[in-house]
Amino acid sequence: MEESGHLCRLRRGVDNKKVWPYSYGMKKMTAKGTYSLDPLTVLELRELATTWGVGQSEVIRRAVHAARQQKEQLGGRPTTATEALNRLQQASRLTPVQRAAWIAAVRDERHGSRRP
Repeated sequence: MEESGHLCRLRRGVDNKKVWPYSYGMKKMTAKGTYSLDPLTVLELRELATTWGVGQSEVIRRAVHAARQQKEQLGGRPTTATEALNRLQQASRLTPVQRAAWIAAVRDERHGSRRP
């Protein structure tokens, strides 16, 4: 039969909280990995850790969480250049007439720049 942590400590006569009282503030590590990073990424990782006052693992955790949030905002799929352009144009709030005029002006400018 399995005993609870508190009862187990009392029966052994050792209170682990007094031996190592720091477990309350540390994150529980569930996986450990080894990754190869280029020197610039390592430098940026160290700079972020120093700036934020956290360990490098916390910087990686935050980056992963930020990437996941961005993925959710984009619908979970990679964005193509065309999709990004479409979102940018939709965000501009141009009317169809204004958009057509803008496209025509850009086209004329491009064609004009080819002339000697």
